[in-house]
Amino acid sequence: MRIGMKKKLATLVTISLLLFGAGAPVDAAYISQWDYTLYTVFEGTNTFTSGSGTKIQQLNQVSWGGSNTVFQPNVNGTVNRSGITIAQTAAANQIVVPVAGVVNTDDSSAAGIGQGHWITHHNKPISASYATLTSSKISSTLTLKPAGFPGSPWLDQAIYFTVRFAETPNSLPCSAASPLRNPCNDIFAMAADNFNQMIVIDDFKYYINIFPTDGPGIVAGTLPLLPPNVCTVAGAGAGCVGFTTVEGQNTSIRFGFLITSEPINIVPEPSTFVLIGAGLVGLGLAARRRMK
Repeated sequence: MRIGMKKKLATLVTISLLLFGAGAPVDAAYISQWDYTLYTVFEGTNTFTSGSGTKIQQLNQVSWGGSNTVFQPNVNGTVNRSGITIAQTAAANQIVVPVAGVVNTDDSSAAGIGQGHWITHHNKPISASYATLTSSKISSTLTLKPAGFPGSPWLDQAIYFTVRFAETPNSLPCSAASPLRNPCNDIFAMAADNFNQMIVIDDFKYYINIFPTDGPGIVAGTLPLLPPNVCTVAGAGAGCVGFTTVEGQNTSIRFGFLITSEPINIVPEPSTFVLIGAGLVGLGLAARRRMK
């Protein structure tokens, strides 16, 4: 947490879709099982406030503050580093590598959900003289092909996620509910959207749904709805979802994806915002693979 100062972290939302089909079979068939890889990194397009301190900008982390790591205990009482990391493990600082696995169509069990990387906010008190992150872009690239099929992926899709973040002053009153004698929580917010990215292969429609799978307050693929004033402080619109982070702690969320043959349409209600994605509700992007 940056003492005596607020900041926002905002990222742009875009999406690109590229479908490959070299070596694909001629006969059309419904795909019930998929091989996948998922690779999530920081794009490197980061901006910071003015100020001193040291900035680290890598594929796996963006951090700011003193010249120590985000995991080191407080230095001189209030001087430390805060940061956001992407890793295969919660709260870790690792070189990011693609995760891979197999998922089933229309299967919401563990076998049907593709697991991705963990995004962690390391909330540390830092000096108000340090520059802090104000914007960044996170890229998540998903590749898909029928399970066991050799050759290039049939789908190679890059998604850029919107994240809004507020580092709040360490003084009352707090914008977000915070523990007694430990004000004030920082805010990690996202737009609440039902994400159904449609693709068409051999006249069969499939929908790729991205949602949180693990983390604080996540139940059945949902993130908690944040109060309107908290969304405003984070620079997000009313009805945003997310979590707040306690000073001195690490808070991690993990995202995954589900492939379905029908869109998942859930009308947002105060307690049921689901499937946080790239903000493209109602936009169907279809691509057909080339056949021999």
